[in-house]
Amino acid sequence: MENKAGLSALRVDAGTVHDVSEEFTLPDYLPEIRQIVSCRCTVLPENKYQSDSGVGLSGLVTYTVTYVGDDGALSAVPLNSEYSATVPCSAETLAGTPVSRLGVHTSAETVNCRATAPRRLSLSCRMRSRVIASAPVKTKDKLTGSGGETAAPADETLEKRTVGSETSTLSFASHTGAVSGELRLREGTTIVSCGGSVGVGDVRADGDDVTVRGDVFMNVLLLGDDGRYSTERVKSPFEEKIALKQGEVPEGSKKSASCDVRVASVNVNGGEGGAFTWDVEYDVDAILSCTYGCTVTADAYSTEYESEVRKGSAESLLTLRNANSRLSVNGSSPFVHGESRYVAGNCASASLDRAEYDSGRITLTGNCTVSVLIVGEGEAVSEDVTLPFRHECEAGAYDGAAAISANVCVITADARLDGDRLVCDAELGFSVLAFAHPKVSFVEDVTLDTDRPVQGMSGSVKIYFPDKDETEWDVGKKYKVKQSDVRTLDGGTPMVIIK
Repeated sequence: MENKAGLSALRVDAGTVHDVSEEFTLPDYLPEIRQIVSCRCTVLPENKYQSDSGVGLSGLVTYTVTYVGDDGALSAVPLNSEYSATVPCSAETLAGTPVSRLGVHTSAETVNCRATAPRRLSLSCRMRSRVIASAPVKTKDKLTGSGGETAAPADETLEKRTVGSETSTLSFASHTGAVSGELRLREGTTIVSCGGSVGVGDVRADGDDVTVRGDVFMNVLLLGDDGRYSTERVKSPFEEKIALKQGEVPEGSKKSASCDVRVASVNVNGGEGGAFTWDVEYDVDAILSCTYGCTVTADAYSTEYESEVRKGSAESLLTLRNANSRLSVNGSSPFVHGESRYVAGNCASASLDRAEYDSGRITLTGNCTVSVLIVGEGEAVSEDVTLPFRHECEAGAYDGAAAISANVCVITADARLDGDRLVCDAELGFSVLAFAHPKVSFVEDVTLDTDRPVQGMSGSVKIYFPDKDETEWDVGKKYKVKQSDVRTLDGGTPMVIIK
């Protein structure tokens, strides 16, 4: 009696914190380092594989270090560092779960950059990786007779009590896309550095597909022919349709989708006459959740033979939220500056400190740090402005705790000098997957003793006065009669058992 789309549970939900560090020597054609201004970090999508000790991950951390060179000008250098890590999982946990069914996300939490010599950089990064996967739970009751399963009597000898349960499945898929365009600048302008970000505007589930719409932002730090630095931002819309294998689920199931999008590379070429071409490559990690009702056998007995019921239980997976959202934040800090100083650009990052669920509401708190590049009076400095955020979003109601997998990114950030303060604004993007683990009990197997027929009450009528909490099911099981033979009189008592 197993439903094709039966109970689903979280097979894997494990994480690990790991570090990556490396020393880099700058090539001779770059200026020597006089002062580090900022360091931007991106984690590129992982290669994932199963090992004896868990899920192995490997990939790249990309850095862009902006610094003041010995010539007094700003320079930027891109650097890559390989990483590898293992998220601990037992072989038993991973059994039957292919790599394609694993959802993996790695983010950088702390980045440190320091110059150890005029051409030597030391870079380190603390990273957090998480692996999630769901899988069906075997809830089929197995019928066994005295002489073994093949000798079992017909299934019609069993009375079964089924209960409904709501459950969810998760599917994951990745996709790489790209946008490109042209940038017209004043002739003589040079590009110091470039970067990118992605803002997700809409994520929709459509069958086994997830459609993602949003904007890609390409940012460039420029040096004009007048010696003045500035930032140019270009926005390009994108739309991707990503196919996922959801499996067989009932019609009318509730589906939801979310995604994490990160920039993989930014390239700017040309420059003759102020004409540049640019392209941004981005990676989308999509999550599709399907929630539906299923039934499990909660209890059983035989009306013909003495029987033994063995029960099991599992923590079902129930999605409470799977969506993307945005939040705007702003703030300022005191900054004393001369009249010749100005904001040339910024880079920003955000991190989550807490993710809490309470009565159908999720609250995410953390900080966005905007590192503002200020130039003038013969020097360039970087000033950090911290913007605390508190983001609340609705989730499904559940009487208990919820597990939350949430990621935050900076879509855009801007800064300006206003009197004696440095003012910053930022738009943040969130992807939130929250789920609960309701416990579901079910019958695993029923063993019938075909050598011991039930001593029934054939051809009789019995009047029964049930206890306060006894149901027709309890009475039928007690006297080993079919449920259709137990009838409750008007008013609820007594019960009449006819056989």
